[in-house]
Amino acid sequence: MIYVKITDRENPNPIEVPTEDDGSISLSTITGRFPRATGLCFTFNVNARAVKINDGKLYALVDGWGDLIYRCVFPTIPTEKNKNEEITAAGSSSTEDDIASLKRDVSTIKDEMKEIMNGFGYSLQLLL
Repeated sequence: MIYVKITDRENPNPIEVPTEDDGSISLSTITGRFPRATGLCFTFNVNARAVKINDGKLYALVDGWGDLIYRCVFPTIPTEKNKNEEITAAGSSSTEDDIASLKRDVSTIKDEMKEIMNGFGYSLQLLL
């Protein structure tokens, strides 16, 4: 068993975390010391690199963990912009709210959609 130096963004002093028998680090070992952590990264040259994680275990580099200081990765806190992007990507819960945000009348949008969809064939019904 070896110990790996891990820190988070608020604590500059690393904590040494033990590895498992196979040289990996269990994610539960990390979250026990750093709640909400989802992984580790380290600095290579000027870039941050993620540590490989699979089935709740983080695996060392080919050369082992070395003397690097690893930083915990935490989920990002969504900003207002990110929330809007997530809604757009996932689909809005209210189509009328989306149309209202475009400052367009719902009936105008429905008519335009019918026209577009009829170009692909006859539409029996269009629901927004």
